[in-house]
Amino acid sequence: MGGIYNPAPHIYRTPDVTPLPGAGGSAVVNHNAGTIPSDVILETVCLTAEFGYAIGDVVQCSEQLNVAQSDYLPCWFNTTQVGFAMAVGYTLSAHNKATGAHVSLTPANWSYRFCVQL
Repeated sequence: MGGIYNPAPHIYRTPDVTPLPGAGGSAVVNHNAGTIPSDVILETVCLTAEFGYAIGDVVQCSEQLNVAQSDYLPCWFNTTQVGFAMAVGYTLSAHNKATGAHVSLTPANWSYRFCVQL
């Protein structure tokens, strides 16, 4: 027993924004749904190949303090906007596609977007 089964959730993807925010940066994007999303996911899109990723690869990412330590990146949202903020010294990160090593994404090489589930 448990939750409510929804066979067709409504998902809105915001337009891609370039570049990624750098250390200590933030992002705000309008979704204008008029309702509070049930879930928000931050995706990054590779623009210049790095860390084994090809142009066009999509990666869900996290916030990190350095390559040895990662922290959850909380996204905030309301009825019209979604966003996030990173502390000074924090950058968006991922895992190397080939080796799995933790890497800091180069902001100019990636765009970002939000997947907003309504």
